[in-house]
Amino acid sequence: MRRLTILFLTLLMVPLSLLAQSDKIHVESFNIDPTDLTANLDGTTVYDQNGNKCALIKVRTTEKGFKFDAGSIGVKAVDDNHTAEIWVYLPYGAKHLTISHPQLGTITYDFSTSIKKAKTYIMKLTTDRVVTNVFDDTHHGRLILSIEPRNAEVNFNGSIEHISNGRFEKTLSFGTHRYIITADRYHQLEDTVVINSEEEPKVKDVKLKQAWGWLRFSNYFFLRGAKLYIDNEARGNITDRLFDVNSGRHEIKIADPLYETYEQEVVVKDSQVTYLSPELVANYGLLTLTVPDKNASIYIDGDLVGIGSYTDSVGSGQHVVECRRDKYRTTTKNIRVVTGQSANYELEAPTPIYASVNIKTEGYIPVRVRIDNGRFSDETSDFYDDKVIIGRHTVYVTQKGYRSQQFDIDLSEGENFERTLSMVSVVTVNFRSHPENVSLYVDNSYVGTTPLTQELQTGKHHILMTSPKHDSYEGNNDFKSDGMTFSKRLLRIYYNKNEFYVEGGAQAPSLTAWYGAVGFYASNVNIEGFYAGGFTKSDALSFNPSSSNDSYFTAKMKAKAFFGGQVGYGIKLGGRLRITPQVGCGVLQVAVDKNSIENIRTSGSRYYYSDEGISGYSDSDLEEATYAISVIGDVKFQFALVNGLSIVVTPSYSFNVNKNKLYEKLSDVSDDIKGWSDGFNISAGLNLYF
Repeated sequence: MRRLTILFLTLLMVPLSLLAQSDKIHVESFNIDPTDLTANLDGTTVYDQNGNKCALIKVRTTEKGFKFDAGSIGVKAVDDNHTAEIWVYLPYGAKHLTISHPQLGTITYDFSTSIKKAKTYIMKLTTDRVVTNVFDDTHHGRLILSIEPRNAEVNFNGSIEHISNGRFEKTLSFGTHRYIITADRYHQLEDTVVINSEEEPKVKDVKLKQAWGWLRFSNYFFLRGAKLYIDNEARGNITDRLFDVNSGRHEIKIADPLYETYEQEVVVKDSQVTYLSPELVANYGLLTLTVPDKNASIYIDGDLVGIGSYTDSVGSGQHVVECRRDKYRTTTKNIRVVTGQSANYELEAPTPIYASVNIKTEGYIPVRVRIDNGRFSDETSDFYDDKVIIGRHTVYVTQKGYRSQQFDIDLSEGENFERTLSMVSVVTVNFRSHPENVSLYVDNSYVGTTPLTQELQTGKHHILMTSPKHDSYEGNNDFKSDGMTFSKRLLRIYYNKNEFYVEGGAQAPSLTAWYGAVGFYASNVNIEGFYAGGFTKSDALSFNPSSSNDSYFTAKMKAKAFFGGQVGYGIKLGGRLRITPQVGCGVLQVAVDKNSIENIRTSGSRYYYSDEGISGYSDSDLEEATYAISVIGDVKFQFALVNGLSIVVTPSYSFNVNKNKLYEKLSDVSDDIKGWSDGFNISAGLNLYF
């Protein structure tokens, strides 16, 4: 029962308190404190957006929870960490200060004096005592506020929450709750809400009143280019658009260089457009400026207006005209423009700032000197120019028969630059080659492709000419004559250090045969395998019986096969010719030519050797090949027909080092057979390499 009574009394007191809100906060006094330097001391000074020192208002009160607003000019800082004082920093020129409190309400205090920079003011507040409401904590209900604008700050029973979606939702105890809603550029809303139901949430739509309006200039077409200032804040050029402005009284200013500054006080109302049609008073004359130096830049009051000449309307009054040019001394003239009159001025051209340049040569060699794109001087060994404009320049020095030189200098005012040069004797050489487009290196430095003309220091130089499909030229050459031609014919490369090849042909006279070979070159080292098939046959040999009862016959021998391997080293002689000395080993196989057997008489199965024949071997022995091993020495001569195909001629000599018994007997009775493994041959064929 006691709780319900308190709740009833609270509900009864709320409307009475709302009626008395304007009496809860009072400004007892406000004045400047000339002895207080807090606003102007290091550590307690605050600056506004323009870099000016703010004024400090020390608000003296024992209550907390106040908020302060100074309208469009803004509050720069609030410091409430002081006993019985709140420090409020305002930009100079502030007109009023709005003070708000969640329980005590809001007042706006208009300053009776102009707020000055870096000054300290004392404001004494008297307020009612803050009373805490009593609620029924045993029952709760739900409150939903739908707020426009969506970004707002809700102060509910002293607790502040920020919302960004336009929705405030909270569970509250039964009772009457007071809330304050604020949003940037909207009027603050203070209200109460009664929570007395647990079943249905309390839903309220809250729409804050807009605290700004707009300015629009009806005659904007005639104000194009003019700049607008509202309360000394630049708002850009005047166009046909709307300028949003906080509600209240404002000072506007319109500035145009050719017109008198326009000033007016306007009152902007909430959500309304205020139309203005200011008329500007002309304040200019026609000005024509000329300068003898057509490259000189003309500045009026620090702004670039033209180069060489200028004609246009200029605001009336005194102006400073400058003629500027880089690395030249600026000239200045004060002029006066009278409203409605024309004025013509001939300006003095900027004067160049000079330094001097002195170029000498060792050995007093006469040269010609040029600075930048000027003309070359006459021949001299001691060049001097005291009229060189300061700054960066390129100096060119030349003389026939000597290497031209160039270098950069950076001169300052009054500087005398001196340099002594060592001139290098040079010749011009015309480099030619066959084929053309050969890469040329002089003293190990790449200089280009032939044909080209190159300047070289007189004397010896290392020359290298290279081409991918030709042999290089490399040598040291002495160049003494100017204009000489240096020409070289590079031999085409037909052979490579690394190759694989197949070869075929025929050989004679000791062993007449066809042959085939395969091999390769690795860094010019040659390894080869060969095989020869014999065409050669011996004269008829007699195989005599060992007794009168044995058989005998006559037959020819043939070279069945000759095969082996060799190693060598390839030596290129010119482009198409290569020789390869080789050494190796070969095995010769010899057998009976069965088609040549004649005069067969059979009376036994054994044969014997006599002065005219062979004995001691059976028929099967004679059908098997016999052999001899030889060491071979030769020189392979190759002549390239095209890249990848060459003619091969190879003279060789075979020296027998080992032979089996039958071959030994055969070679004893036949010089032909002996020469097959021990004699001179020459072969010829084709070599296919890749």
